[in-house]
Parts: sequence; structure tokens; C-alpha cells
Amino acid sequence: LYYLWMHPDEAFFASYRSSAPRVVFGMGMVVTVLLSLIVHSIGRRQDSLLTLVEERTASLTEAVAMYERMARNSRTIAMRVTAVGVVSEISESILDILGYSPAEAGALSFQALLPASGPGATVMDKVLPPPGVTWAKRHAFLCKDGQVRWFASTFHSGRDRVAGDAFWDVTSTDVTEAHEAEVALMMRERKYRSLVEDMGDVLLEVDAQTLRFAYVSPAIARIGLGLHPADLVGRTLPDVGVFQDEEAVLAELRGVIGDGASGERADEAPVRPVDAVLVGPAGKSLDVEITFRHFRDQASGRGMVGGILRDVSFKKMREKYEHLPMAAMQLLAEPEDFDSLLGRLAQLVKRETGVDAVGVRMNRGRGFPFVASTGYDAAFLATENAISLESESAGEGGRCNLRCFCGLVLSGLAPKGWQRTSYGTAWINDFTDDLAETVRDPSVRACYHSALASMVLAPIRVDGTVIGMLKMDCRTAGAFPEDVIPMIEALGAQIGESFERVEAERSLRESRRQYASLITNMPGMVYRYAVEGGWKLEFMSEGAFDLCGHAADEFLSGGVSYESVVDPAAVKPLWDAWQQLVASGGTRHLAYAIVHKDGTRRWVLDTSAAVQGESGACQAVEGFVFDITERRRAEEARARFAMAMDQSREAVLITDPDGVVEYVNASSAVLTGCSAAETLGSTMPLFALPPADSERYHAMWKALLKGHVWETQMESVRMDGTPFQERVAVSPIRDAAGAIVSFLVIRRDVTQELQDADEREKLRGQVAQMSKMESVGLLAGGIAHDFNNMLQAILGYSEMALMQLGDSHPVQPDILAVRNAARRAAELTQQLLVFARKSKFEPKVIGVPKAISATASLLKRVIGENVAFELALPDLDYCIKVDPSQFDQTLTNLCINARDAIGVRPDGRIALRSLVRETEREIVTPTGILPPGRYAVVSVSDNGSGIPPDQLGRLFEPFFTTKPKGKGTGLGLATVYGTMKASNGGIVVTSAVGSGTTFELYFPLVASEDADAPPRSVNRVQVRVEGGRGEHVLLVDDEETVLATTRRMLESIGYEVLSTSSPLKALDILREKGATIQLLISDVIMPEMTGPVLVGRAREILPGLRCLLISGYTGNILSEHGIAENNQTLVHKPFTRAALAHKIRECLTS
Repeated sequence: LYYLWMHPDEAFFASYRSSAPRVVFGMGMVVTVLLSLIVHSIGRRQDSLLTLVEERTASLTEAVAMYERMARNSRTIAMRVTAVGVVSEISESILDILGYSPAEAGALSFQALLPASGPGATVMDKVLPPPGVTWAKRHAFLCKDGQVRWFASTFHSGRDRVAGDAFWDVTSTDVTEAHEAEVALMMRERKYRSLVEDMGDVLLEVDAQTLRFAYVSPAIARIGLGLHPADLVGRTLPDVGVFQDEEAVLAELRGVIGDGASGERADEAPVRPVDAVLVGPAGKSLDVEITFRHFRDQASGRGMVGGILRDVSFKKMREKYEHLPMAAMQLLAEPEDFDSLLGRLAQLVKRETGVDAVGVRMNRGRGFPFVASTGYDAAFLATENAISLESESAGEGGRCNLRCFCGLVLSGLAPKGWQRTSYGTAWINDFTDDLAETVRDPSVRACYHSALASMVLAPIRVDGTVIGMLKMDCRTAGAFPEDVIPMIEALGAQIGESFERVEAERSLRESRRQYASLITNMPGMVYRYAVEGGWKLEFMSEGAFDLCGHAADEFLSGGVSYESVVDPAAVKPLWDAWQQLVASGGTRHLAYAIVHKDGTRRWVLDTSAAVQGESGACQAVEGFVFDITERRRAEEARARFAMAMDQSREAVLITDPDGVVEYVNASSAVLTGCSAAETLGSTMPLFALPPADSERYHAMWKALLKGHVWETQMESVRMDGTPFQERVAVSPIRDAAGAIVSFLVIRRDVTQELQDADEREKLRGQVAQMSKMESVGLLAGGIAHDFNNMLQAILGYSEMALMQLGDSHPVQPDILAVRNAARRAAELTQQLLVFARKSKFEPKVIGVPKAISATASLLKRVIGENVAFELALPDLDYCIKVDPSQFDQTLTNLCINARDAIGVRPDGRIALRSLVRETEREIVTPTGILPPGRYAVVSVSDNGSGIPPDQLGRLFEPFFTTKPKGKGTGLGLATVYGTMKASNGGIVVTSAVGSGTTFELYFPLVASEDADAPPRSVNRVQVRVEGGRGEHVLLVDDEETVLATTRRMLESIGYEVLSTSSPLKALDILREKGATIQLLISDVIMPEMTGPVLVGRAREILPGLRCLLISGYTGNILSEHGIAENNQTLVHKPFTRAALAHKIRECLTS
């Protein structure tokens, strides 16, 4: 041990080496004994310690369980938080308080349990202090359900003895309820303080022993006297001197203190109010009421007096104003001139309210002058009186520029900076320089220069109309609190009511005067019959004389009864009406006739009413009778006019200026299909906006607003959807002032008229076409004579030449060509005359089906085999009257034209049909208008190229053709036209380009028994030219060429010819050689005399002279000269040599 402890050197060992073993042994034994004792003692101690540890562990476990129970009951959470903020240990109470289980909380940081913002969010931000330091803080924890709860936490820092890590032991107690109560208490305290400081009344606390002010609320500074709480707190009541009657206030205060010294509770202490006058540093005063109450301070136990100081200046002022309306009513009810009463009222108001000036303005024509005033000097009134509601210039919005503040308020406006009520009252309590500049009028400055600080302007109204104004002025600011304004308005209203009453009384007197004058002068009579007492007449106005011819006194005296004046037929209805009035009351209107004294009959309207007494029974019947004779006549005229309007074919409507229908006649329903009930109240589409045709709409309004009548034609639609054309005329109706009050609209259905107009237009076209055709016919007839004369020369010379030439002569073919050309020219001329109806026309009654069947084979040959020919004829037979040859020629011409229109088309087809058609309307055709009736219709249809529409009007013009050059003469359809015209028939053409054309020929039907026998067939044989026998012939013709040609023809036949171109010379020849002349051949129309005249003169010279006429004119011209077209002694030019020879022989031998 020594060695180990002391580390001896060699000297030590040397000195003890001899005894070392013994020492070591002895020492070892001692150590062994000691060690045994120690081990035994330690063993016993260990057992004791283990027993103690077990006891302490059980005690600790019980303490922890008790702590947990206490923590839960006290809502306390215990946790250990590491230096980095991790919750290492936590009590189970967290589950009940925050909703986290200990395991969930152990997984969170302490910072995660804190709200993201607000108090407690930075609890763990501090640096950990040394171990053993403790600090406390109130903060919030975030519950698992999102709620926030408040805790009082104690943080104790420490360090782990083993690991040495720092930590916090945190004990957090839930104080949420206490925290919320503290916050609520704080808010209530703050609210109470705000109420105390903001209330209008002043709160006082005075020490009962020293009479010092312990508290004065800030309201003392707002009462306008220049006092502040600092001026009073800490000073005694006698020292501050703020009360005018300080002794009375002190006496009341001491009385309250004395009453409170008896020790009663504050809520039982008596309340002692006292009136006083509070005076400010500047001497300004205010009426106040102070209420004292004794109480004892709970903290110090000292007696205190609480006081409430209240401004009662308005209360006292209100008491002054409250009785004014009643006083005004009593004053203005006195029997005196109203303006004088207003003057007394102004003095009363000034005296009672203490204001400096009072004035009353009333409407006097254009202005509102003062009619009563007090407190204003003469200069002020002179300036202020000049106020008018009218001005030469108007301000913004059309309002008049009114003078001064009074004018603005009278016009319903409020001056700038003034207060204004809905009634129209305006007032101001601090009139300054700035406000004086708001209106540029000297009178405003007059108010300002009069040192007026407070003004009130209250309008005086009657039934809402401003008739005046009450003006009150004061040189003291704030003289008119808002609460007194209603009483001032009531005062103005009382003036208005009194004025209305005065005016009503005046109006009543005037009304009575006017009523008496009206009854006397009105155009009628007024009567009153008393029911009781046998219907006695109590009153009759003077108008009875003008109405009945009898004076009112005659009726009242009984000399004339009203019944005798009434028409006998109206007596009973009038009596029944009066009886109904007596039975049921009310009013009755009855129109009846009376007989004037002069015997004239007049119509009157009697308006009578029952007059009931207090019992409700009828006491009298009063009535007014006036003449309605003219009105009756006007009503009858209006009724006739309305009847005429309803029976008018035109629809007549009357609208208001906006186009809303106010009247409609019966024809409107026929026109539109909409009943009168549906039309009335609706807006006419013509006036609707925007219209479909805006140009027409604007043109209409432009014309109407100028007062012009506007007319238009438009298409409309009936209720059933049927369109129709109508003509509308709109006329403005103006009143006496020239303003448009309504519009007269006349609507007429012109659909049929337009159709008729189209028909007329077609007719005019047809007439024009017929006129043109007639002109062409006249032209054709006129030139036919010249053509025939020329053709006569050509035919005559060619025949003479052929007679002289042999068959082998080389010129003979040329001469034959000339003759044939002349013959074709003659045929063309004949066709032209057929068109012009100037040729010989021999109509006969023929059966249409038979005639068509007879010519059908010829038509097939003409059409050709490459075109299909369809023939459709009915079984019945019907007849027409026509020239048979021209009928055949007509069908031939139409079929040839159809064939040419088809051309080389492989599916060409021509259909010839006939039927009987009965028409109920006129048919307009190129040949004229066909009347309604039964017609035989022959139609020729093809499916050829068709006719363009622009060419349909020219189809029947001579020489008009659409065929290529050399393929047609243009006379085929002209011949058809002439035939139909001569037959009194018509032609209807329908065509479509590319589809074909149909010609329908309308022939009037005739009776079948008038049919002519069919002509017998005649074998054509060669006619031999019968030569002359040397007879002497006198030839007369004014055309030298015809004269020479005919002379040679006659001589070649074998006649001796004397010729001349003058009818007068022919008469001379007859006189010289009359005995040798057997025949006279004369042209019909010659310059000196006509052929018939020449024949007559010649037979006067030589009775029995044979005569023959020749002419190139047409039949109608010949008929004008008395020569029938079928005259046997007439030869038409051009004629052949054989025809002339045959006709001469007939004439000589007949």
C-alpha cells in the first residue's frame, strides 16, 4: 500500500528489507480483515439501499400517477423539450386538452404546436439560459382540430447529467376561459371609457371632504365655453368660479354630502338636480342642469359626490318656441286685416324667442315683399324687398336666377353652406364672409353687414305651393338649433293655414257672388221642387225665359206649369225619373223635348239630383236644364257620318300622334281580317319604328309634320296571310292652336284596281297595236291600188308579149318569169289586203270539226313526215261563221310556222285541237276585246324554239318575220290577223323560249241550222278566151299605163277601142259617137269624177248603155262610192286578158 501510495525509493527498501516479510504479512492481514469488514458492511448497505429504492420507486410511481391526475384535472400539460425544440417527453393530458396523443405530440416540434402567427409564435426563440433558470409566458397552442387555446407556461432550463444536453421542462396550464374573460373585461372597460368620454353630458367627481374636482369628463371641452378638464381637476369648486350662481350650487352640493353622510348605499342615495348657469373664461354662459349623487369610494372608503352636468339651453329655447304655433293660431283668427295680424305676429315671435329680427314675405304678383317685419331698418327692407321669381335670363337647368338667399329658398334651392329640411326650410348658425360671397347680390351683403350671424328661412305653403316665407335673424351664432326648426316650420305652416282659411272665406264670398251671377246669366235654367207639400216649385232661375219663353215668375206663381212646357211624350219619363230620385237618391240625366212659347220644338238635357235631409229622406229635387238642340243635331249628323264611315268601302282609322288607333270603321275588318276590338289600342305598323322601309317612313313624317297629306301604295298582309295591295293616305288633324292631335288614315284595297289597270294597260297596248295594225292596213289598202295598177301593166304587157312570141322564142322564158312574178306579187297584195280586211271576204257558217277534218290531210303533207301531227277533235259538232278559204289558209299558215319553228328537231310535234270554251270575263286579244260568251277555240301547238317575249308584240305586223332571209314574206300571221279580225274573233298566243308556242283562235259560236251547204266540186277546165265581134268600147282610166295596156288587151281580143284618161272627154265622145258605142269600161276613182258618176252621166246620154267598172282599190273604198264588193259589173285589178274577155262577154250578153 505504501509502495503504491508513497512510491518509496531504494533507501526505504534498504532500511526495511530485513523486516519486510513480516510487515507485509501483518499489513496483509490487517487489510484482509478490513476488506472483509468493508465488504460485509457494503452488502448490508446494499440491501438497505435496494429496499429504499423499491420504496422510493413505488412512492415516485404513485406521485407520477397523482401528478397526471392533477394535471388532467387542472388542464395542465407537462413536457420536456430539447434545445433544438423537439418534444422528448409529454404528459398524457395533452390528449384531453389539445387532441394529440403523446405519440403524435412526440413526433412534433414544440414550434409546430404554436400558431403560425400571433402571440406565442416566438416562445422558443430565446437562447437557452444556464441550467436552473426559470421563466414564464402566456401564449397560444394550436389544437389538432384547428382551434387556438391560451396557456400560462413555465419554462425551467436544465442539462442532462449523463449526456450533458440542455433541455426545457415546460409546464403549460390551459387559461383560455380566463384569457377570454380578461379580454372581454378590457373591451368593456375601453367601451365604458369611450362612452364616458364621448357622451354629451359632462361627468364630475367631487371629493366630499375637500370639494375638489377629482374627475371631469372631456365633454366639458365640447360645450363651447372654453373649459377643459385640466382647468378643474384638483381645484375646489369655490376656486374655479365656473357657476354664475355659485352659492346655490354649493348649497345643493353640501346638502347632498350631508344626506350621504348617513351611510346609505350609493344606489339608495338621493338624487339632487339643480339649475345653474355655467360661465366660461370669456364670459360666455350656458344654461345647465346639474344632478348630484353621493357615493363612497370602495378602495379608499372616502365619500365622493358624482355629478352629471347637462346642457339645457335648447330645452329652455324649445319651451319658448313650443307655444308659438298655438299663439299664432289664436292671433291670426282675430277679425282684422291679415297683413296687420302678420305684423303683430312678427312682434310676438321676436319678443318670445329673443331673436333680433322677424319678417314675413308673401306672394304679391311677381314678387315676395315683406308684408310684416320687426327689427329691420328701412334701408335693409328697401334692399331686401326687391325679390322676384322671374328673370329675363334663365340659369342652368332652366331655373330663374333669383336674388338673395330668400329667392333661392323660395325657388326650392338651398344656399351653399346652409342646412335644409325636406320641407324646404334652410338655416345657418354661422354666417361668414365666405357664405356672403356665394350669391352675387347686394342684398346678401345687406344681411352680412347687418351683423346677422344666424338666419332661418321657412317657406309658407298652401297645398304644397309656396306662398310666402317666415324669416328669423339673430346676431348671435348658433341661435337656431336643429331641434327648433320643426317648430319654426310649424309656425310657418300655421301662417299658411290661416292664410288658406282667410282666402277660403274670401273665395266663398266670391263664389257665392259668382254663383248668383252664374245662375242668373247661364244659358239654361235651374229649378228646385220641394217633395213635401205636393211638389211645390221653390226656385226657378231667370234662364227659363230664354229656354221656354216664359218668365221665372210665371212658373213660381203657378200661372204656367213646367209640365205644360214639356213634350207630352216626355212627361211620364220625367216624372218617373223624379220618383226614382226620391226613392233611391243620386243623380239622373234625361234628354227630352220641350215646346217653346213661340211653338218651336227644342231638345233639352235635364240633370236632376235628390237633396236629402238629416234623416236621409229626400226633401227636394234640384235640377239644371239646358238647351241641347244644336248638340242633338250634331250628334245626329255625327251618327249619320259614323254610319257613312262604317258603310264606306275604304278602311278609315284615326290614331293619336303616336300612331295608336283610336277609331276604326267596319271596312277595316274586311280589309285586314282583324276585328275592331283587336285593332283599337294597337299601333299601326305604318307608324312603327324602325320600319322596313326607312326612306318611306322618314318621307311620311316629313310630309305629315309639314301639314301635308301623305299617300303611298304598299303591299300588306291580311290576318290569314293573304297579301294585298293597298293605297294609304295619311292626313294630320290639327287643333285650334295648330298642334297635331291625331292622324286620319284611309286605306283602300287596290289589288283589283291594279289588276284592272294591268288589264287596261294591256288593253291600251292592244289598242295601240290594233291602231298600228289598222294604220298598216290603211297603208296596205292605200298602196294596193298603185300596186294593182302597176301589176296590171306588167301582167297585160307580159301576156301581150307571150301572144306575139312563139314557144321557141328565146325571150319567152323571161317573159313567163315576169308574168309569174307579177302573179306572185298580186297574191302578196291579196294577202296584204286580207290582213287589212280590204280584200273580198265571203263568210259562211261552217262546222269546225268537219272543216278541220277536211283539211287535215293537206296539213299533214304541208308539215312533212319528220314532224308528228296530233289531231284532237270533239265528238259534237259546232259552227262558226268565217270565209272557208281563209279559215283553211289560217290553219295552213299556223302549221307552216310551227313546222319552221321545230326545224330539224327529231321529236318535233304539232297538235291541232278544237273545243268549245265559255268565258265569264272579257278576253283582251290583239284583234280586240272579246266579250264573255261561248267560243269555238282552235289551237295549234308546237314544241319548237318558242318566241322571245320582246317579239310577241310584233307577230302580226306585216312583213315582220324571224325566219332567215328568203324563207318567209312576213305576211302569214298578218293574214291570220286579218281573217280573225274579219270573223270578229281573237288570237291568244302563249310561248316559252325553248319549249314551244301555242296559238289559240277564238271564233264566236253560231247556230248549226245556219250552216251553208257545202260547195259542189267543180272540175277545172281550160277556159277559152272569148273574142270580140268588133264591138265599140269606150275605155276611161286616169292611169296612162293601165289605159294603154287595157286598150291593147281589148284590141287583141277583137274590140274597137276608144280610150281617154278624162271622164269629161269620155262624155264628149259619147255625145259625138254615142250611137256606135256598145260598152263603157271605166276606172272607179278618177280625179274629175268617179266611175259610178260617169256611168250615170253616160246613161243619161245613151240610155241602156252597158257599163263595166275596173278598180285597183279595195272593197271598203269601193263601198264608200256605192259599189258592192260582189258587184257583177266590177273587175278587180290586176286582171288577165282572159278574165277581162270573159267579164266583157258576160256584160254584153246578160
